[in-house]
Amino acid sequence: MDACQTPEWVQYTVLGLAIFPHVMTLVPPQYRAPASTVLKILNVIAANYDATPMSTILIIGDSHVDGTSYGIKLEAKLKALGHKVTRAGVGATSAVQWVKGTACRPKKDKCVEVADLPKGTDLLLISLGTNDAANAGAAKKDPATASAKIAKQMADLAAKFGAKRTVWVGPPWQRGGKYYTQANMDALYDAAPQSGLEVFDSRPSTKEGVLGGSGDGVHPGSKTAELWAQATVDYLAQPQQPPQPQDAPPATETTETPEQQPQEAGIGWLLVAALVAYLLFRRKS
Repeated sequence: MDACQTPEWVQYTVLGLAIFPHVMTLVPPQYRAPASTVLKILNVIAANYDATPMSTILIIGDSHVDGTSYGIKLEAKLKALGHKVTRAGVGATSAVQWVKGTACRPKKDKCVEVADLPKGTDLLLISLGTNDAANAGAAKKDPATASAKIAKQMADLAAKFGAKRTVWVGPPWQRGGKYYTQANMDALYDAAPQSGLEVFDSRPSTKEGVLGGSGDGVHPGSKTAELWAQATVDYLAQPQQPPQPQDAPPATETTETPEQQPQEAGIGWLLVAALVAYLLFRRKS
């Protein structure tokens, strides 16, 4: 979902309006006044059309979403683009809790019920995995096996929401706690394709800042969180990429055929053509 993309019928309408003055030179003088009136009306419609339709976005996750800089900044950036955003984060949680239906902090001072959250949104962002990978390390589980299980839980969680597009926002770079190690996070990223979900790799936008001392080693500080949030927004603005199975070759670029293009792409041209046909008919009559 590229929520910021202008619909093609609007693009074609604007293009049609651009060439309309040239078409007017072919219209007899006695018919130019009503034609100009139609042109003014179409211009008013085009000028007042909101080319950025509102999308519904749900962000769920752990402490990265729950009150820390990243979650707050990401929500603000998406709202600034005109989207309707719901942010539901619970610190210290992992995917298995969300899959079971209730995500709570260890002291139960905050809980979120999955049943209470919106379903079928345009976009679902899942920012989980940091605690999952660390817990697997603490339990001395095989990283590959544990990460594969976490990936399956992410897929199960996504299925509960039925969003039009789901993106798993992977963990940021880690500076090395006892279990919050980069090795554990990398193992999770290696298994992420098994989830079948679209995955946003948070490491490139957070590595430099975290290694430079940003944040507490688990949660990036404000400046790095700003870069992370902006990188996420930039990624979401790109066309949706189908998930690639592990070890699959890079996807080849495809060219969209005319049959794949939206039928409404020619509406703008039809408006102009209909007006020209009408004027020519009036001329002959």
